Amino acid sequence: MKLVEIFSKAARDERRQRINEDIRRGYFAEFKVMQQTKGRVLPPCTSLLPAQTARAFPRMECVEAHGDAATFPEPLPPRDQHKLRATLVTVASRASAQPYLEAWTKPFTSTLGRHDDLGMVEITIVDSAIMRLWPMKNLLLYSGRSALLRRGEYDPPTRLLFHFGDAVAPKRELGMVNGLTGYVFLLDSSARVRWWGSGEPRPEEIEALLSSAKTLLQAQ
Repeated sequence: MKLVEIFSKAARDERRQRINEDIRRGYFAEFKVMQQTKGRVLPPCTSLLPAQTARAFPRMECVEAHGDAATFPEPLPPRDQHKLRATLVTVASRASAQPYLEAWTKPFTSTLGRHDDLGMVEITIVDSAIMRLWPMKNLLLYSGRSALLRRGEYDPPTRLLFHFGDAVAPKRELGMVNGLTGYVFLLDSSARVRWWGSGEPRPEEIEALLSSAKTLLQAQ
């Protein structure tokens, strides 16, 4: 092996080790925050945000559970397409977020039920290079299709979307600083974020979510 190759290999090994150490430090830091806050990393949102100051939900390129490409929110929805007045969007990138998301969605669906102007979108961010490869990707999509079949008859219409990639920009815009927790966002008919939550919900946060959703459903 040539001297330049030895140094090149040593540099690559050192860089790889440094990246792995950064990943480990980041994971343990996020895990510590999870223990301290129960995943509540977003500032509390106690009421519906004014439409004038609400930010648009960042556009993400996704894949539907049945395999079709999708953009959420849609850039130019058809004119004759019915616009939902309220959409609850959940976002997660780790399995550890699932109990938190269920703690939000179960009271949401049981209280509001099926409504013509209400919908749910579940976005899973798949940032692992291995999980983005076949057959792991197909297994993820299959699990999504199976989950849709288990939906209750009176649950709001639900879309399961998978974003394959790191989603750095959307995470930054949404304040998703911890990858281990789950996030929920309530969107209005213009796909603006009118309410948000994260981690394990407190009773008053559930009440704020339900109240905000009811207000959007009653809007003219």
